[in-house]
Amino acid sequence: MSYQYTPPEFLQGQTADVIHRRMLNNMPDDIDKSEPGIPWDFTRPAAIEKAEYVEFRLNEAIKLMFPHWAYDQWLDLHAGQEGLERRAANAATGNLTIIGAPGASIASGFQFATAANLTPSVIFEATADVTLDNGSCTITDTANPATPVMRLSLNQPNARQLTLSLGASQDDPDVGKLTIFDGTTVLEQFTFDMTVPDQVDALIDAVTTQGGAAFTLTKLADSAYPLAPINNALIGNIVPVKAVTGGTSGNVPPDTIILMVKPDTGIKYVTNPKATTGGTPGESNDELRERILEVKRYGVSFTGCDADYVRWGKEVPGVGQVIVDPEWDDPNLPEEFMWKDNVGNRHKAGAVRLFIIDANGIPANQQILDEVYNHIIIPDNRIKRLAPVGATLTVVAPVPLYVDISATVMPGENETMDIITDRFKANLERYWQAATSENDVFDVQTGFAQNIIKYVFVGAMLAATPGVTNYDHNTLFVNGGTVDIQIALGTYPVTREVSLSE
Repeated sequence: MSYQYTPPEFLQGQTADVIHRRMLNNMPDDIDKSEPGIPWDFTRPAAIEKAEYVEFRLNEAIKLMFPHWAYDQWLDLHAGQEGLERRAANAATGNLTIIGAPGASIASGFQFATAANLTPSVIFEATADVTLDNGSCTITDTANPATPVMRLSLNQPNARQLTLSLGASQDDPDVGKLTIFDGTTVLEQFTFDMTVPDQVDALIDAVTTQGGAAFTLTKLADSAYPLAPINNALIGNIVPVKAVTGGTSGNVPPDTIILMVKPDTGIKYVTNPKATTGGTPGESNDELRERILEVKRYGVSFTGCDADYVRWGKEVPGVGQVIVDPEWDDPNLPEEFMWKDNVGNRHKAGAVRLFIIDANGIPANQQILDEVYNHIIIPDNRIKRLAPVGATLTVVAPVPLYVDISATVMPGENETMDIITDRFKANLERYWQAATSENDVFDVQTGFAQNIIKYVFVGAMLAATPGVTNYDHNTLFVNGGTVDIQIALGTYPVTREVSLSE
């Protein structure tokens, strides 16, 4: 938050006119002090310079002395005195699916990019060395009528195996069924008429297209004409990538990272099946200021209390909110870690779980979770470890609690509904943080989640949104209703649909 600065009394009322008037008053009365005169002209520049020094420079110097009003590199110096550092912008991460010639290699640092459209390309680079291995295919023709007439297994990189099964339907022998599984999960399923000769003669052709494994259902008579392509069967190597530049620009939608900065003929196909996440801006002055003042108010401890874990977590770039579960019933801890409190309840000692929300207000991705764990535990250097001896730490992302909001509003003059909606969403993100941190300690100790999204507070956020003159209370719905919504431990509100209309 911002803190209002009021100049001290001795620096108030020091305009150039006031100072100049005092200077003229201090001159002898028997000289001409009027504006065209030489005394007036000679003293006016000095009054202007002194006014600038008093009204601006001295006030700025005072501001820089205190974290409440300091900014930029001066605020960083205050942070350094408390052992803190400004969080840098975090780069988005994700995974690419790469199809190419088997044996082709992608070195760590190899760069990919989105296509430039209305915005510049976003550059990503591989974070690991990957050698393309598009798997091997094995076709088995089974003679038993009770089993599929043909089964194909495709061994994919990363120990993934896809199984494609073709056979008659158990419900109707005239209906053929083609199913592709990823383990026990059905990716695609097609049916066809078994009584049509050319479809009965259909086969599964494992086609290696551009070095990548793809399934195509074809006719024997005309193998170039596919009856049904299996869309999800085109699966290649997984390459982890990270945006070259930190910030939200690296959070790009699925299937947008499709280019190579320097083309490689061994790579034929590249895309990101899922959106990249975790790109967050650097820590703002207000955010760093609050962390500094929190340390000044409450001090710094290393006892491993809830406040310590929150402080440690927020030191990691990309982290926006940390929720602590200090008495987690970790299933991986053995029974000898159990202890009883004074009322007989059993707990597992030393098991701490953190739920991390990134600075964009959404559950953190794996890269940020790993960074938080490594920052607190420091696995390769116990001397620098922050967590107490004997504590075990689990860092996870909370389950999203999606929130949809609709209302009829009265916009101000020259205000657009899109801009108002964006402002309202920003207000909601701040409220979600407050709502999930109100009663965290009480929730954990009692075993009940008492944090709630208060319906009236959502209305208050809407009313306080710049550009909103008023809104119809009867049209405000939060997740389709007008009641408070409980926030269970391990969940976090995520704004999904906001529909504002006039």
